[in-house]
Amino acid sequence: MNDNFPDKINQVNSAQIDPKKEKADRLKAGIFFALISSIGVFSGFGYSLGSVKKREIKNLNSKKLKDLYYLQESGADLARRALFRATVYSVSGFSLFCFSIWKLSGANNFEEFRHKIGSLLPQIKRNKEQQGRTEFRNLTELFQYLIDEDNKSKETKK
Repeated sequence: MNDNFPDKINQVNSAQIDPKKEKADRLKAGIFFALISSIGVFSGFGYSLGSVKKREIKNLNSKKLKDLYYLQESGADLARRALFRATVYSVSGFSLFCFSIWKLSGANNFEEFRHKIGSLLPQIKRNKEQQGRTEFRNLTELFQYLIDEDNKSKETKK
């Protein structure tokens, strides 16, 4: 029998692996895969955009579709109309959701609704006294405060 199996040939001791080289190899592999995947995404997007443009030109040249005004809209008009529709759908959908929750709760006014929902949700515990400062003029003052508090906590642990 032949003992030259690939797993025996490629065995490497963990002491022979250089961590810096391994990190560089992983970085190169990550960059390679990111490059390949981004090329795939952009080429797929370009292909689909090109095919849509070809179909659109054929459709605009047909006589029965020339009367449809929305095919001759500019991109800005189309985007404005889409934004308006999306806004109407989202606002009306969320309003319907809130109204249905209101009616399912059986509340007659907002005060009852607040108490019923408040009893279902977990209570938030509030601290009566503040633990430290909450307002700072700039980031330097905030970081200095954090350093001072850290030093105080280290001294109390000693």
